[in-house]
Amino acid sequence: MKEAGKNKTTKTGKASLEREGLRAEKICKTYGTQENPVYALKETSFQIPGGQFAAILGPSGCGKSTLLHVLGGIEEPDGGSVWIKGKDLYQMERSKRAVFRRRSIGMVYQSIFLLPALNIEENIILPLLLDGRRAREKQLLGLLRETGLEAKREALPSQLSGGQQQRAAIARALVMSPSILLADEPTGNLDKASRNGVMELFRRLNDIYQVTILMVTHDEELARQCDRILYMEDGQIIRDRF
Repeated sequence: MKEAGKNKTTKTGKASLEREGLRAEKICKTYGTQENPVYALKETSFQIPGGQFAAILGPSGCGKSTLLHVLGGIEEPDGGSVWIKGKDLYQMERSKRAVFRRRSIGMVYQSIFLLPALNIEENIILPLLLDGRRAREKQLLGLLRETGLEAKREALPSQLSGGQQQRAAIARALVMSPSILLADEPTGNLDKASRNGVMELFRRLNDIYQVTILMVTHDEELARQCDRILYMEDGQIIRDRF
């Protein structure tokens, strides 16, 4: 486990937790019917300091992905609150929440979701265009360089390996300079070499951009490469290890 996480937590302090970090308070989510409810999340609470690289580790079906979708503003909880940059996500109007999550939360999925008709550069800058902004060449080149895709900017997704496609998806998630990057099993469809490359990229981006990263995984070997592990079981965080 890296010692860097402890240093970041100490340096950022309480003000940084509000400004840059993430806090979940008593998040609840239930599916099914009133007669047969399925409790996906049970008053789940935790806090991630700004700049930390943390993992949520747990078996399939324990509520990891549901929790990440709630934290990312994709799926509304039945109860509880999510605080990002000092703002309560679910006290916002839906339209304002959509804008906030587009600008402040980056998402990376196991399924990569690159648009096949767009080249890699166009895929990466798409969030900027949807936000009515123009891409800055310096920023784009920096992301292409950090993800090792400088020579692939005009290639189509189908011309890239799975690992290269996932790196492009990570660049797309960072192009809006979000304070939080949420990753849902981002290496699940990759071979071992590509998986290791993506994890090295996450660590490097965490160091360079100081972006807060929260990754969901069922792979303990990957989780150990993070600053911190939150162990999840049956809809709850049951243990927290730095």
